[in-house]
Amino acid sequence: EAGASAAQPKRTASAPSGGSELVPAQKKRRRQSEAYEAARAEDLRNLDTTALPLSPTVIHPLPPFTLLLPHKTPFKPPRSDSCWNEAESGTWNIVYNVSPMRMYDIRAGTLNKLVEVLTTSPPFLKDMDAYNAFVAMFFTTYRAFADPMVLLDRIIERYYPPCWAGPALHERMSTPLSRIRYAVCKVLVHWFTEHYHDFTFNRPLLHKLRTFIHVESRAHDQAQSENGEGDDRSSIPVLRGMVLKKEKRGTYESMYDPSVIVENPLKPILPEKGINKDTTFMVLDDLEIARQLTIAEFHIYVQIKPVEMQNLAWSKPKLKHTAPNILHLINHFNTFSMQCVTMIVQASTLKERKVVIEKLVNIANHLMELRSYNMAMAIKAAFNHASVHRLKFTFQGLPKNTVKMATALHEALSTENNNQAIRATVSQAISPCIPFLGIYLSDLTFVEDGNPDFIHNGLINFRKRELEYIVIRQILAFKDRTYSLKLVPKITSIIDKLPLLTDKEIQQLSLKLEPRKAQKKDIK
Repeated sequence: EAGASAAQPKRTASAPSGGSELVPAQKKRRRQSEAYEAARAEDLRNLDTTALPLSPTVIHPLPPFTLLLPHKTPFKPPRSDSCWNEAESGTWNIVYNVSPMRMYDIRAGTLNKLVEVLTTSPPFLKDMDAYNAFVAMFFTTYRAFADPMVLLDRIIERYYPPCWAGPALHERMSTPLSRIRYAVCKVLVHWFTEHYHDFTFNRPLLHKLRTFIHVESRAHDQAQSENGEGDDRSSIPVLRGMVLKKEKRGTYESMYDPSVIVENPLKPILPEKGINKDTTFMVLDDLEIARQLTIAEFHIYVQIKPVEMQNLAWSKPKLKHTAPNILHLINHFNTFSMQCVTMIVQASTLKERKVVIEKLVNIANHLMELRSYNMAMAIKAAFNHASVHRLKFTFQGLPKNTVKMATALHEALSTENNNQAIRATVSQAISPCIPFLGIYLSDLTFVEDGNPDFIHNGLINFRKRELEYIVIRQILAFKDRTYSLKLVPKITSIIDKLPLLTDKEIQQLSLKLEPRKAQKKDIK
């Protein structure tokens, strides 16, 4: 103890409160720190919020942190929620799947530790793929364990090492501050560009990000003009440029709005006499019906957000408001499937029912060619409906080509062996494509119910988020390209207005068409 206490004064003798002389490097760092503090304080005082294109909101000030340099700032006790106050890495705050050598392969951790890894770019190029995968996984799933504003606070906090920590933290830091700041800017660019809706629906979050960029851009520009060279804030202009570019471009979803004209769309196939109030579903071209079903559903599909697939939001009354597009897609599937069932049982004669089934099989075949698997599955579900499946005389004597296509449809969309056939079909598909949503929602249910949110005395179970991310990525994998199809509202209106009977009404009609133990001669 005596040796330790004797050694301590040497460590604190160079503190600014003492009278000892600073070495040139320390003097330079102090001048830089004081200049930065002065510029930042002036920016915050003179910040013209009217120049920012924001609705009036409360400005969320940046954390009261400065560069980690000797400074005459009064001592501030560590904050319990500070990333910089987090204990050294250990099994009490981070657990790896394999070893710490694979720092981005995390099983569980505290929020502070996850943010620390998130804002630590790899020193070697060979680790960049693992880092990028971790960043994508984190921002796709973070809403299950962190509030967006809290997360932004922690990320910005990593940009400003606290002044109360003193030079001791610099000695402890294994990652240079410049690399941390580069990583902060990189993850903010990813967050803003890949998950833009987080900011469009959260104005305070957007305002805080803009304030951070505005202040740091001024500080960077001033440092560059004074020193003639960049500093460790050199990534700020990149962040500023990406935010401006993204805001001008708008949301990815807007690219698929029905009002947007797709380049060189395929010409719609319309009836010779055009579409009028007397035009029915049965006279419309089968391929064009498949196209309209596809493009109408694609407009819903591309608007699905990752948050809609977390915490089983689509199945919980209190969370359904967070999954509007998932619910819209489910309703679209169920409605069209039951409309197909209704069309079959409403055909009063055997011949008419065969014609309806042939048309639906042709439409399903075109849907498969368009890789619109969700709607193709809706037609297959209609054929498997109990009140339709029992109509054995209706399915007898169908044309060979129709039977062949129906068999291929059944095999490609088979639900046996944990939907192995459907998974294989979708895995070989290319964009644009609409996968069958049902199997992935089932996968998410297994992930959610079979894995706790927290393990190891309260650590965030990040392995669960990895499993969740794998499924979400499969669902949203085909949003990068749109179909070269033109939405024809008159056709979609005809489809939407198809009759829809209840299960009881359908069952009664089915029994009337083909009574139990009836002979073929008894069927009209």
